[in-house]
Order: sequence, then structure tokens, then C-alpha cells
Amino acid sequence: MLDLSAVKKIYFIGIGGIGMSAVAGLCAARGFEVSGSDSRDVYDPGKGVLDHWGIKYAVGYAAENFFGADLAVVSAAIDAENPELLKVRQSGVPITSYAELLGVLTQNRRRVVVTGTHGKGSTSGLLGFVLKDLNDSSFFVGGVLKQLGTNFYSGSGPEFVLEGDEYRSGPDDPAPKFMHYYPDVLLLNNLELDHPDIYPDLAALKKVFAELVQNMPAAGIVVYNADDANATELAALANCRVFGFGFENKNAQLRGDFPTLDSNGEFTGRAEFGTTELIFKSIFPGKLYGYNNLAAIAVLLCLGYKPEQFLDFVEKYQGLKRRFEISSEHGIVLIDDYAHHPTAVLRTLEAARQKYPDQRLIAVFEPHTFSRTREILPQLAKAFGPADLVLISEVYPARERKLPDSVSGEMVARETAKNHPNVRFVAGQAVAQAELKKLARPGDVVVVMSVSPYKVF
Repeated sequence: MLDLSAVKKIYFIGIGGIGMSAVAGLCAARGFEVSGSDSRDVYDPGKGVLDHWGIKYAVGYAAENFFGADLAVVSAAIDAENPELLKVRQSGVPITSYAELLGVLTQNRRRVVVTGTHGKGSTSGLLGFVLKDLNDSSFFVGGVLKQLGTNFYSGSGPEFVLEGDEYRSGPDDPAPKFMHYYPDVLLLNNLELDHPDIYPDLAALKKVFAELVQNMPAAGIVVYNADDANATELAALANCRVFGFGFENKNAQLRGDFPTLDSNGEFTGRAEFGTTELIFKSIFPGKLYGYNNLAAIAVLLCLGYKPEQFLDFVEKYQGLKRRFEISSEHGIVLIDDYAHHPTAVLRTLEAARQKYPDQRLIAVFEPHTFSRTREILPQLAKAFGPADLVLISEVYPARERKLPDSVSGEMVARETAKNHPNVRFVAGQAVAQAELKKLARPGDVVVVMSVSPYKVF
């Protein structure tokens, strides 16, 4: 395990990312001297974290940026030929990933690790929000909590909530990030194939989750979605206590009814835990957020908290930025979201339809990475049913390079048009925004699902 006993100065290569900047902030809060670099100017939320903690960073990678550190933390996005990484290797300074470092920083807390293909950010954000207010516990989430303006918090309480990402930890560390977190409580919210650039099929993805489950301590707890076949299959491998929740499986320990829209514009759900009935409210519609809320409640019950201690906080939670984030411009409702997987796209549009049943619904979608888009295209093409009009943008490449045979946004639009009567291809964000200005009218609901937010009007 990584030893921090002699570490005083830590250098982050790729410091501007939301995860890297948050761990840099946690290190600064613990008294380490922190610095770093990134390939380009750093923007919020990373910039706000670095500025708040007075962390100096260089813009642009150069070997001379790195000197005098005891430990180098390297982003998973860093190329093997990065000049700073090469210098670190030559210097003999230990190299780690932010996930491994985070695992060491949290080892004296009761770690609650939230995993799943969908909803892990929103669910870990809810748990972090509740536990921070209950007992000053800490959290690390992949999105910014709207009420707190941050994606991490370092407190004095007993729990540490961690969003458990299944993506690889770093260029020298192919292990999933969640393997470094050693959960005491593990939440399995759902599981579908994702990240095909790393996991060639669902069996490969299940294998790493199975290892995580089987490594749980005997005193640990696996909380799982009993309505999800893959999560249920994985929970059966546990050598510790398991606790199921669900809306459809009547054998779950925590059983609920899907939240419904009430006269106040809120969504009210009901759940049963033994002889106890719980009524919970949320501003978020749809099945996906219903499961997120029920999952968080299940974890809180397993941690020993009583419903009267936390249900008010569940109701007050405003969610993460860019996760069903609602604003309004010129009489048009704008919903900003990060959905990219077919199930998340469908559930996001279903949620919008549930909240706005009688309004025209326009979906704008930016496919994310060539490898994922090619793998999910058959399902993605059928995910836009709730929308009245669909605009498909060009593929966002992220860490991938476009090749001659790479899937394109036009291909996605053509396939989607086989299942939907009103689909248009828009070459990029600027074209999409121009199209929206022409098409959208007061009363419409526009759901933008993209990597970066749109300023539509």
C-alpha cells in the first residue's frame, strides 16, 4: 500500500480534472504542499478548488515544471510520452493514481462506496449531503453538489462517501478506481456494459465487480438493487451481509412504490422497511432518480440511522450540477444533463416527460466517444421515444482519436431516424444552438445531454 509517512510535497499531472483537483484539495486540507500542471487552462469546478486552496499549477506540460516533490499523482488521461511523466520516472519519485491516493487518505473512515452504471454520482452526492449535515462526514463525488458548490468535503465525521468509478485508475494502473477504496458499505445500484474501450463485454465488467464484492470484509455490507438482475447476481457472491432494495422485487428488505407527482410539483415515494413505513419526497422525477433515492435510504438504514434523522435531508437535496439541472429562458424550460448511455438517455427523457407531460419535448444529444457510441448504437437509436424532436450532434471524442472507420454523429442520426419520426443531425454545439433558436418556442422543454453545457438562447 502507498506510504505517505515521508511525503510532504505532492505534484499532480493533469490537475484540472474534477477528480484530480478534488483530491489535490483534500491533500491541501490535510496539510500537504500541493502543486501540479494541466495541458490547458483550468476551468471550474477544478479552478475554484485550486484557487481556494492556493494550489499553484502550470499550464502546458514541460519537464521543468516538475521538481522537488515526494510523490507524483498522474491522471488516467495522461499519455505515456508526457514529458513530465517521463521526468518523474527518471527521477525515481513514486507514481500513483488519484484513486490509490484517495484510498489511503480515507483509510481511517467507514467507507461507503457507490457503484453502478447509472446514478452513482447523484446517489453518492445525496449520501454525502445527508451525512455531512448529520455528523460532518466527508465525501468525494464526480459532480458538483448544487447546494454546496463543491464535489468533495473533508469533515470530522465517521463516514466517507466515495463515488466508485469502474474506469482504470491511471496509465500505470489498469485497476478500476473503486478497487483502491476498500468499502465497508458497498452500494450496487445497477450494472450494464459501459466503457467498451476497457471492457470488451459484460462478462469482463462483471468480473471486476465480482472481485470487489468478494473482497468485502466479513463485517461489511453489500446494498444492492434487487430489481436489477446483474446487481442481484453480484450480491449473491458476497461473504458478508447483503441488503436488497427495490420497487418491483417483493423480497427486497426495503420495498417501495415509484414516486408520483403531487399537487405541489414534488415527487412523493413510499417505502416499507419491516413494519416501518417511510414517505420520502424529492424534486427529481422518473425511475432513475426514484432508485437513487431508495438506494441512499437503504444505505442510511444499514449504517444505523433512523428515518426521522435523514428524510428531511433527502427532501432538501437539490442534486448535482448538470444532472437534470433545470433552468428557464424566454419561457422555455432547459434541462442540462450528462446522460450518455442509452438507459440514462431514455430514463432522463422519461423523467422530463413525467414532469412536463403536456409540453413539447426537444432532445439534444452529443454522443460520447467513438468506441462507446459504436458499441451502444443499436440501443441508443431506440432511446429517444419520449421526445417530440431529436437533434443529434457530432461525436465527442474525449480521449480517443477519430479514425477513417469511426462512427459519426450522422450515423447515429440515421439509425435513430429508423425508430423516431423527427430526427435531425447538427454538426456541433454552435449549429445545435442556432437550430434551437429557430425551433424552440415558449412552453417547450429542451433536454440537452452533452459533455459541456449549452447556452441555448
